[in-house]
Amino acid sequence: MLSKVTFHEMVHNSRVKWITLLPKFKHILDIGGSSANISEGALIELGYLFRPKSLLIFDLPVNEQYWGLPKYSQNIDYQFHWGTLSYLH
Repeated sequence: MLSKVTFHEMVHNSRVKWITLLPKFKHILDIGGSSANISEGALIELGYLFRPKSLLIFDLPVNEQYWGLPKYSQNIDYQFHWGTLSYLH
């Protein structure tokens, strides 16, 4: 290994770069896209440059999500100035 970066870090860094290259979409289905930190989800937390009219995040139940329990409710729909966010488990 020439790099001290872990495989997990390489995957994460690649995902962040890829997300910034995505085009603008009006409607998005994000599979596995929950974030433990913000209700807008991982796509937006990691730097997606646009905001869709609707974002549906399909993920595991909150007690089974990889990063632990979220700091917000995933049992309600969110209305943001840019559109609607819904969760489906």
